[in-house]
Amino acid sequence: RDKTPEDARVMAWWDYGYQITGIANRTSVADGNTWNHEHIATLGRILTAPQEEAHSYARHLADYVLVWAGGGGDDLAKSPHLARIGNSVF
Repeated sequence: RDKTPEDARVMAWWDYGYQITGIANRTSVADGNTWNHEHIATLGRILTAPQEEAHSYARHLADYVLVWAGGGGDDLAKSPHLARIGNSVF
């Protein structure tokens, strides 16, 4: 919140959307109230794609990408689920 513009858009897995909005007061690409399966699948696809491919998509949707690393429940541990959901549409 202190190091991003007020109109910044942040991409992260949907789990963190409410915190991004509530704590940082920034726009989140998705949160726990996102019901559109294709929308969530797009995040899964981007967050598990090779870096250059992911960047080619993410740069149109967000100004920042949050990836949580460190700990058993981090995004690396969740990555099989992100990939499964992402591949269910694409």
